Amino acid sequence: MLISGIVRENRLKPNRLGNYLLVASLFGLAAVGGPLRNLPVDLHGTPAIADEPQPGNSARSLYARAALALQAKNTALAAAELESLIRVFPEDPLAPVAAIHLAECQLAQGEPDPAMQLLEKWLPKLAQTESSEPTSRAHVLHAQWLQARAQIALQQPREASLITQNALRTVAATEVHAAAEQKWIDQLRSLDSQLKQQLQQLQAQLLRAAAEQVRKKDFNAALTSLAQCQPSDMPEAWHWRYQLLSAQSHLGQARPDQAIEAIDAIELDGLTAAEQAAVHWVALDAALASHQASRAAQEVDALKPLVAGDDDLAATVALRDIEVAMLRKNRTEVRIKSTEAKQAFPNYARRHEFDLLLARNAIAEVQFAEARQILQTIIDAPPEHDPTAVSRAQWLMAETYFLARDYPSAIAAYSAVVQRGGQSEWLESALLQRGKCFELQGDRTAAAQDYQRVIQGFPQSRLAASAADRLTELETSLRSASNPTPSPQR
Repeated sequence: MLISGIVRENRLKPNRLGNYLLVASLFGLAAVGGPLRNLPVDLHGTPAIADEPQPGNSARSLYARAALALQAKNTALAAAELESLIRVFPEDPLAPVAAIHLAECQLAQGEPDPAMQLLEKWLPKLAQTESSEPTSRAHVLHAQWLQARAQIALQQPREASLITQNALRTVAATEVHAAAEQKWIDQLRSLDSQLKQQLQQLQAQLLRAAAEQVRKKDFNAALTSLAQCQPSDMPEAWHWRYQLLSAQSHLGQARPDQAIEAIDAIELDGLTAAEQAAVHWVALDAALASHQASRAAQEVDALKPLVAGDDDLAATVALRDIEVAMLRKNRTEVRIKSTEAKQAFPNYARRHEFDLLLARNAIAEVQFAEARQILQTIIDAPPEHDPTAVSRAQWLMAETYFLARDYPSAIAAYSAVVQRGGQSEWLESALLQRGKCFELQGDRTAAAQDYQRVIQGFPQSRLAASAADRLTELETSLRSASNPTPSPQR
């Protein structure tokens, strides 16, 4: 409804309705203390204009003509009359109230921007002149309600919610309200409830989008979705999911410290065992990525009782426990725990991961022959459920030769990874390492080709930067060789 109250036609005699409309009743100004307090009262107890509005442009005549226009549903004409009143009589007591109804007309005409500007200008004046009388306070509440509606029309639901919350917070200090105030308090409460529901739905959409983006490993997009979230608009039960998705996204972008910071903001109390386990898994991965052995060990200890009874999860925790031992460079512990885990979980689908850790441990101990023997078993019997296993084994095999400075054998092993293709992480690393082998053997052309393949094939990778540095150094060396500095004459 554009106006605060409508007078029933049968309240006035037909021959008088066209001559003077009950302006006070139309604009909600009938309460004692409103701008029309001195007007006569008709038989129904409503202040009315005693005579037909006089010709001219007095504030009251403009106000009355606006009321007539609204009664005739001519919003544009009403807006014009109200604009004239505000422009010509800005200091008149009716001007702030006219501004409220002009803003309401503008909203009805689909013009939220000018409505918002008008309310921002006049609401402070209303608040400054607000008296203790109910009508004055009701005007302020009405204006705040309109402000919120304008923000909704401007697609700014959160700003609208802030307006309703602020208004309701202000009136909460008073327990009893007059009917004029209570009407707008009820309207504000209703609108605030709708806005909270709308904002909560928006947060749910953003969290679902971020979860899907994390699943697809589009971590940059996930962080963008999460940046649009407002935790204050979410139920508290959702906060842990928001922080967990943030941690996963940071971890996916190789920012483990920020991932741990997000994890540490999660309150574990009240979460189910499965939810707590999800938090500890991400915390463990982040601690390993940031080489925080003590924190990783704490997460392993927290996970063990949470996954008891699930062999696959227990085996994965055992695997992470061995990685912690690797991080601590406790070679003996790695051997013991890997052997025990292989025996304890013979049906584990990722059982080859224990062998890969044993191979890495052997390489760290410079036991290259032992490492190659372990890796060859993976290459000869590829795991069904891990397409990266053979590439990783071949890459580690090549590393044993590279570290032993057997560059021809290293080139052959790296080439096996390149020929398999597929997994970009191992392919780009194999190309970079093979390029180094060629360079060390003096084959600068072959080395430059491999570096160029890394740069062109994986432009966003950190290895591309390393390849670019190697290529620049190589080209500088070639130019120096082709243009030797002449020896000084004796």
